[in-house]
Amino acid sequence: ALCREWQATHLNGVPLLAARLAADSEGAALLRALRGGIVGGAPISAPLAAFLKTTRLQVGYGQTEASPGICLGAPGEWHANYLGNPIGCTTRIDDVGVLHFQGANACIGRWQNGFIPLDPDRWVATGDIVEERPAGLFFRGRVDDAFKMANGRFVYAGFWESKLKEALPDLEDAVLFRRPNDTLVIALTGSGRSVTPNLSSLRSVLGGLGAYLHEVHYIPPEAWHVTPKGSPDRARIAAQTG
Repeated sequence: ALCREWQATHLNGVPLLAARLAADSEGAALLRALRGGIVGGAPISAPLAAFLKTTRLQVGYGQTEASPGICLGAPGEWHANYLGNPIGCTTRIDDVGVLHFQGANACIGRWQNGFIPLDPDRWVATGDIVEERPAGLFFRGRVDDAFKMANGRFVYAGFWESKLKEALPDLEDAVLFRRPNDTLVIALTGSGRSVTPNLSSLRSVLGGLGAYLHEVHYIPPEAWHVTPKGSPDRARIAAQTG
């Protein structure tokens, strides 16, 4: 109603907002009628990407330290976990897969009991693990979401979650975490037929980690906990699984 009242032609928002609008018939029509806009701030699921391909909206990626952003996609170009292509800055990916950027879009300082200037030519580590493909950069998880197995192996949960979302096109989201006994647990959500708690198929996606997977929990979308941006709320989802 507000968009009609103000004759809005563009919209910038997070994936959670886009998903809620897309689930409503009037909201879906509104998104398709927009001349443009940017959706970003959290990973894009495959079902949402499929809908956004029918719009002129673009994916955008950046962080508080990068204004106005780091990457931008073309109108209507959407893929699961897509971030777009670097714009207005230089990027590099380190040995772990973490994206770093350098350029005029890096913040010039931070506030801590006064302004503290930062080197404008520095490389800024985003903390996001990405993969470079012909279409651009794709999100593969956060370094912060990694955990260590008893055998010393680091597991980058987001990387494997993105693999699961690519293997199951109806999967809207997934969370991988470790129990104290060193077994792995996967929580899934989605509404399609391919979203089923099937241990053997999920183990094959995890490769060598599959042997540690002993629990799969399906959580319906309406009970799936997310942050205000639409990213999974890992602590609350883990608590749901007992």
